[in-house]
Amino acid sequence: IKRTYVSADSEVPHHTLFMVLAMWRWQNPLVGYQQGMHEIAGNILLMLKRACEGVPKNTPPEVAQCANLAYVEADTYMLFDAFMNELGLAELFAASSVANQKNATPTSRG
Repeated sequence: IKRTYVSADSEVPHHTLFMVLAMWRWQNPLVGYQQGMHEIAGNILLMLKRACEGVPKNTPPEVAQCANLAYVEADTYMLFDAFMNELGLAELFAASSVANQKNATPTSRG
C-alpha cells in the first residue's frame, strides 16, 4: 500500500486504502487480496475524496450530506465491493490467482 500513490502530493490516504482492501479481503477469503486491486480501490477513493472536497457552497443540504468526507472509507468499500462482486472483477482476480498457482514451480525439499 505504501508504494501506491507515493508522490509527495498524494491525495490518497494510505490508511484508508489499506482498511478498504483489508476488509474486502476478510469478507472475500476465496479471492483474497490480489496484485492490482489497490489500483481499482485507490482510484475509487481518490474520485470520492475529490468529489467531497469540490461540493459547491450553495449545494442543497440533502445533496451535500451525500458528499461527506466522513463517509469516504465506507463509500469506497461499497463501490469497490460492487465492482468486484456485482460487475465480476473478483472472478478475474480469482482466475488469475488460480493460474499463478498452477504455474508456480514447486519447491524441492531434500
